[in-house]
Amino acid sequence: MGPLGTPPSSNPGEIFERLRAATVERVDWADPSIASWKTKIKAMSVQWKADGRIDDDAEQEIMFLLDRADIGQWRPLIYIIQRDKVAARLKPVTLSSRASVEMEYTLEDLQPHEFDVIGP
Repeated sequence: MGPLGTPPSSNPGEIFERLRAATVERVDWADPSIASWKTKIKAMSVQWKADGRIDDDAEQEIMFLLDRADIGQWRPLIYIIQRDKVAARLKPVTLSSRASVEMEYTLEDLQPHEFDVIGP
């Protein structure tokens, strides 16, 4: 566990390293982390379509890429979000929904100018 008991599954650095290993170092579609992320992204795309955020074509493209894309083309990314730019829009996650006792937030409308990206 990390600082204040953060489990590896909630530590961005550890998540990044695990996904990098499965997509860059050994290219492993069967890796549990990859299977889990594919399932989550598919569910999110269904919700985005239901919410009107994406159309049928976008949802179908997401599903196609998740089912058929070459994993060797995937790369994990870490988004560095400048808190001062988004603080007013952060929503606290209820304690029962957190991965640990540490505070967690969601941000539903992150804009491109509010973050930087790093990756392998």
